Amino acid sequence: MSEMTLRCTDQRYKIRQEEIKPVYVQLLNWIKEESTIILPKSPIGKAIYYYQQQYPKLINVLDQGDLKLDNKRVENKIGP
Repeated sequence: MSEMTLRCTDQRYKIRQEEIKPVYVQLLNWIKEESTIILPKSPIGKAIYYYQQQYPKLINVLDQGDLKLDNKRVENKIGP
């Protein structure tokens, strides 16, 4: 792995931990509070449930600076 790649990986990790992770945690806390008053079968209730189920996967990317948050390969296969 080149020095530039390592630097980018370290920078990505640092930014994710300092700037993005607190927002995810704050959102999860809000969702936990709201889930006690929202009907589970309502559209927002289903969205809250989905978020809570996906959270471990979502937060995992923040702990790995080598993962890029990019879906260009998938978009290119779908698009023209």
